[in-house]
Amino acid sequence: MKDALLKESARRAVKFFRTYFLANSDPIVVTNTDVITNTDAVTNTDLAQFLTAEGALLPDKEAGSFKISSPLVRWLILQRVIPMVFPSSPKVDIPFRSIPHTLATLDTLEVLKQSLCVFDKETMSWAPIRSFKVAHVYVNNSKDQLVPRESIYDAELYQILSNWLINFQITGQWHLVYYNNKHKHKYSDIVITSPGYCIVLELLATTTEDKLKEHFEQALFYAEQLSMGETWVINFTCEDNAILKPCWPTNIVLKKGLRVVHFWHNLNFIKVLIIACWWDASHNKWHITSVDRLEM
Repeated sequence: MKDALLKESARRAVKFFRTYFLANSDPIVVTNTDVITNTDAVTNTDLAQFLTAEGALLPDKEAGSFKISSPLVRWLILQRVIPMVFPSSPKVDIPFRSIPHTLATLDTLEVLKQSLCVFDKETMSWAPIRSFKVAHVYVNNSKDQLVPRESIYDAELYQILSNWLINFQITGQWHLVYYNNKHKHKYSDIVITSPGYCIVLELLATTTEDKLKEHFEQALFYAEQLSMGETWVINFTCEDNAILKPCWPTNIVLKKGLRVVHFWHNLNFIKVLIIACWWDASHNKWHITSVDRLEM
């Protein structure tokens, strides 16, 4: 399957998979009216059938509907196919805070900003329709709006980091096992590693304040297990006032090393605002950045 999808002739099929299925585990009814395939005789149905023959998709119960064949296949395509077929990355040098240029001196916040600038605009603008969830916070002055789900941000960020940070290992769904009377398993979203150091990225998408606080504690668990490095909670959100009234961890949590960044964007992913917070040990106080705007 991997070799077949890496062929130039399969590029449109991979784009079709990326657009509709990569961030969506639900069955999707495939139609042939989308602009992605209106330039020649190859239809979306043809692409879905090709992907089914290769084992990437499965037909579902409803006529004309398909779904991703398994979580393992999704991760195979995300890690081994998408970065090769779509080698997008920022056209700037990797930002470091100091010399030597190691993972420990990587400017993680600037890496995240630059990565967002090369998120696929078509994918993100269609996400509230193709890969969505219902927001339980106010978006455009009303609740229950459709917004991008976490998996769309995860897929875009993983792809870009894999293409850009080639001297470090990028892992999705990092598996941690801990013991509390019995084995328990947890998975962080993305981990950047090099010998002796790691950066954990815990992602959320347009969530409630209670869920944010829950993830602050969850991210601290990762920090304690991995011990050496940085831990970030990254809140991608369309919530009204998410930047004007951001939710931050307590000082106690920040002092333990947690760092938080809110990326707010409008639904068509044209405007992106950023604010971040961490504990400044040298001045013994928390540091909140000024609000920054990305040029998309």
